Amino acid sequence: MIGSASPSIEPDDFSDGQVADTDQDIVSDKLSIDGGGLIWQTESSWQIQVGRETLTLPPDASPQLISERFTELCATVAGADKRCVLALSSNECFFADFDLPESIDSRDRTAIKFELERHFPLDAESMVSDYVVQAGSKRISAVAIETDRHRAIVNALEDADVDIVSIVPFSMLVARAALRRVNFGAPFQLFLLSRESAESLRVDEDGIYHWRRFYDADALRRHFTITADPNDMSPSVVVGQNRLPVQPNGEIHGCDRSAEQLAIQGAAIGLAGRWGRWPNFRIDDLAPADPLYAVAKPLRMLSIAATVCFLIVAGAAWYRSERIVEKSDSVRDAQRSHFKATFPGRRVPVMLLRTVRSEHQKTLGSRGRGDSIQ
Repeated sequence: MIGSASPSIEPDDFSDGQVADTDQDIVSDKLSIDGGGLIWQTESSWQIQVGRETLTLPPDASPQLISERFTELCATVAGADKRCVLALSSNECFFADFDLPESIDSRDRTAIKFELERHFPLDAESMVSDYVVQAGSKRISAVAIETDRHRAIVNALEDADVDIVSIVPFSMLVARAALRRVNFGAPFQLFLLSRESAESLRVDEDGIYHWRRFYDADALRRHFTITADPNDMSPSVVVGQNRLPVQPNGEIHGCDRSAEQLAIQGAAIGLAGRWGRWPNFRIDDLAPADPLYAVAKPLRMLSIAATVCFLIVAGAAWYRSERIVEKSDSVRDAQRSHFKATFPGRRVPVMLLRTVRSEHQKTLGSRGRGDSIQ
């Protein structure tokens, strides 16, 4: 839980006791993931979780091994779907926020990708990038990864028929869950603190607008001293440690859940289809080979329903035709029986109805007009 505290933070309750109700139906108190699993990369390992079951693999584990272990874990967890969120370590990601030149439309993804070459040490052809545009401006916040470093794990999972719902930085999963758990109604600063590193993220409803990673608290302190806005009174949320090495102007809120627990919540949000407009690397060269991937399951269900409907209609038509043939045969047999009884000794003609009509006309002719008969 998250709550107000001083720079020496003790975990408390949510700010003002308010909790986002939508979390309640996504993740249970035991942090079980429903609807799939999470595969996340750290500096020292690969972590896998499906339901409540977890597995740790070495950092140099092959993509095939990761895929196999995930598939095996899905098979052991009752009701688990072969779907996952793939979360990448922060040190695999590049981030920049900058004002777009006037000549570039913020909706032109190709032009923005080439513009990112000015900010990242990557060619446009070798990166997968995504971005959000800050409201009311042409300032964008972009994040990118090198495609070839992650193509193998994506291919291995796809070869095992695993549905990769999204590919995102691990820290964004944490930020997405933190945003859902607090109710500030405004942007806030998120500090992720660990023994190995520190990260500072500025979080808003539409995504991350500032992201810096530091290898120690001193580096964070120096950066904050230089870049801090004295007029910025936005609240801060601290995850991972109870002591914040900087002093923001706004309120500081501690969190009693680890970054891993929040990431699991963020993955559950993504698997539930509530990721929103936040960056996702499951595009461009890391997009599914099937262009209809996003609607493949509904289309499959629609095709099955259409096939079943066609079979039902065809079966009903066949049954109706069989009933008509059966009834017709029954009437024809009755006509033949009556003909034999009426004209004994005569062969039943092929054109039975015409013969009966002819005999009927002869009978009427021999009796005269019907109105003369008394």
